[in-house]
Amino acid sequence: GSGTLLAANMQHCAQGRWIDYAIGQMLIDNRKAAQVLTEYGATACTDITGFGLLGHLQEVLVASKLGAQLQLNTLPLLPGAKECLQKNILSTLHPQNVAASSALLNASEYKSQPIFNILFDPQTAGGLLATIDADNADACLQTLHDNGLSEACIIGTVEDSIAEGTLLLT
Repeated sequence: GSGTLLAANMQHCAQGRWIDYAIGQMLIDNRKAAQVLTEYGATACTDITGFGLLGHLQEVLVASKLGAQLQLNTLPLLPGAKECLQKNILSTLHPQNVAASSALLNASEYKSQPIFNILFDPQTAGGLLATIDADNADACLQTLHDNGLSEACIIGTVEDSIAEGTLLLT
């Protein structure tokens, strides 16, 4: 949500506490998370930046020749991001990122949800997106939390039954 929050800030629509929290999150070093993900055998990993979550996830899926199921309502949002998205306050990079929506097999079912646009929100110093074997995912998540990375969460599953480079939202 840093893209929508920073856009709101430029329009004098963001609350100071939202921006303060977002900056705090942007300052978190991804090094510890990367170490934990490596320890648990991450098979792919990227940071979420200007292309937004969907753009980066699609790159991982195409390279892996797999598809994925993404749980829209489990995506971590910065405080204030949902409110900004509901007001249609979007980053200037957002329209370019929407091109990645062609990877969504069922986008029409979710376009009306307020947080749908978070998929295309460009991030500044975003977190990491990694693939972990399902057998290790819960333990990895717990270790991330134990290391102070409380925002870490499981957002979906990689599935070979879904066409290469595409996603289903649930």
